[in-house]
Amino acid sequence: MALRVTRRVMLTKGDALEKLGFGKWGNNSGPLRDLPDWEYADGTPAPTHPRFQAKRWRQSQFKAKVLIAAARAQAMAESGMLPSSPGIRRQSQEDVLLDSTTSEERARVNLGIADH
Repeated sequence: MALRVTRRVMLTKGDALEKLGFGKWGNNSGPLRDLPDWEYADGTPAPTHPRFQAKRWRQSQFKAKVLIAAARAQAMAESGMLPSSPGIRRQSQEDVLLDSTTSEERARVNLGIADH
């Protein structure tokens, strides 16, 4: 009879939680962390802790900043003022133009309109 060698892999606590669909560590966002631990008998949720309220406020402020930055980038792209890919010859020429020209001249260059 031949001996059969098996290898058992031990999971860490974080890996086991991740395998079950939870966050890898206890401080990850998710229902286990974000929902209150208890509720009143009538179904009213427990009051949130001030630290959690502060965290939620910081997250909403960050989301607002991201949305504002995305809106600005989209507006710049639509107006033709957003630079193209850096590192290409045309981009370096545009960088020189940005330093030495007015916004009207830059717009003409971006649109391909030649001065007569």
